Amino acid sequence: MDKFGFYRKNPYPEVMSQFWEVMPEEGERVEVDYSMNGTRTNFFVWRSVDGFVNRYGLELHNIRGWRPYNIMGQDTKCLLSSYLLRKIIDWRNEVQKGEPSTFISTLVYHKLLFFITAMDGDGKKEGEPSLFDIFDNFEALPFGHFEMDLYGSENKYKTPDDSSQTGYLDPKGYTPDFKMLGSEYKRMVDEAIDKLRSLDDKIVLKSGYDMVELNRVWYSWQYYYAKTKPGGRSLRIPPSVIKVEEKIYRL
Repeated sequence: MDKFGFYRKNPYPEVMSQFWEVMPEEGERVEVDYSMNGTRTNFFVWRSVDGFVNRYGLELHNIRGWRPYNIMGQDTKCLLSSYLLRKIIDWRNEVQKGEPSTFISTLVYHKLLFFITAMDGDGKKEGEPSLFDIFDNFEALPFGHFEMDLYGSENKYKTPDDSSQTGYLDPKGYTPDFKMLGSEYKRMVDEAIDKLRSLDDKIVLKSGYDMVELNRVWYSWQYYYAKTKPGGRSLRIPPSVIKVEEKIYRL
């Protein structure tokens, strides 16, 4: 960090060119990489009409790329999981008959979180932006893939959405500020859900048991679960393995 306190050495991989294909919205806070005595990251930056400005309103030059603000921070995983939860509930209410509901089974949510993340990562090369940048800690549990930062006793990102003591997630009455997510990862979630819906719009109505049975036919789960020692810790499944395996969304 320099004497002004608004930039630091870039600790992340180089910004991918894909982030130039979809520009952030005007007024959206972002992080940008630029050259100034070496690779730097400025995280007090906002998108303007013609480019990017810092917190003093000064236009920035020599921009190499941009990323959503706090992309690797804890807030991002927490917020994106809340955003995804709401999108899933909206989807289910569109498909099911009867009175709309605001809650969903914790098990169903975590299965859909995995399927949606896998759908987004399908065909993407290593280093190409995907939801696996955020949901990056899947492990092989008896009931399939689980993002362990968001599930169980190792949960580091508990939010007001979490009511796992009752087995349900209910976001009613809690509205996070999703502006911090930026537009890129929200777009990834939206597009992955649309792709999954095009394959099976009613998968969202399946029971937790049916989703577990579907999840268990995935090669990555079978391989890493088989390698788990009896009584030992569950094994992390690398996103690179999930990205290249055959994706199965229907039995």
